[in-house]
Amino acid sequence: MAEDAERTAVKAARVAKGTTFKICSRIDPVTGKNICKTCPELRRAHGDGGSRWSTSHGTWGYQLELPAHSDGRRGRCSRPWT
Repeated sequence: MAEDAERTAVKAARVAKGTTFKICSRIDPVTGKNICKTCPELRRAHGDGGSRWSTSHGTWGYQLELPAHSDGRRGRCSRPWT
């Protein structure tokens, strides 16, 4: 029984963790830099006083933190959805 709990713990530790995000490729005319996540058009006002993601502006992306390899090296994957 203890062996089963050990296997479950090892499997749980190997699950990749990640996040989703939305970015914009607009360039700030003053600085000439990409404004990415700070673009004011990425969010829209909502009736409850908060804000929601815009349905017509920006690109969704994701980032995964992959589990470490057996030698301890870390892997990472990040790419926008197309």
